[in-house]
Amino acid sequence: MSYFSVNNLKPIFSTPLSLSLARGSHKMTDEDAEYRIVVALHEAAHYAAAIACPKTSILGVSIYAPFSNTFMSRQMEGQVRAMSVDAEHDAFGNFVGLAWEELHGDITCAVADEKAGKAHAKYAAGRGDPEEKTKEILDKARRFVVLADQPIRWAAVGLLGLIPKSGELTRDKTARLSDALRPKVPPYWRV
Repeated sequence: MSYFSVNNLKPIFSTPLSLSLARGSHKMTDEDAEYRIVVALHEAAHYAAAIACPKTSILGVSIYAPFSNTFMSRQMEGQVRAMSVDAEHDAFGNFVGLAWEELHGDITCAVADEKAGKAHAKYAAGRGDPEEKTKEILDKARRFVVLADQPIRWAAVGLLGLIPKSGELTRDKTARLSDALRPKVPPYWRV
């Protein structure tokens, strides 16, 4: 059972991130609940970045679920499955994970984000300088995580409050959450 209803997402804007929210109705240690919050915040940064990019569709979200037998492995703690037609938006979405960890966490948790972001930035550069394009997009991602700090935290609350026992949030629920958050997330072109 979810903490929130997709029919009324207003409480995400006033509900704090907490161990009880991370647990939902499931038994888990404080350590697992704290870890789940850390993962949710990282994935919420990617999620908010996808919302900020108009040519990006969010297909689903996974968040570490220690109580689920069906959840992937702990090596893959979370994932935002998004699809974009713009390599620059893809790079931005990846670099936001790195930028979030630079500010709030552990950058070793964002090695894959950095690698993927560089690959997308190189493609986005076309015949231009890939290092210059990488710096430009990474700088934009760093500005975004500062500007969107509160919307990212609201996204984490929403993800934790909607995600079922499986740890997988489907496209229909992500669409409803995105609609609730979109007015609060700075658009990509304004960052």
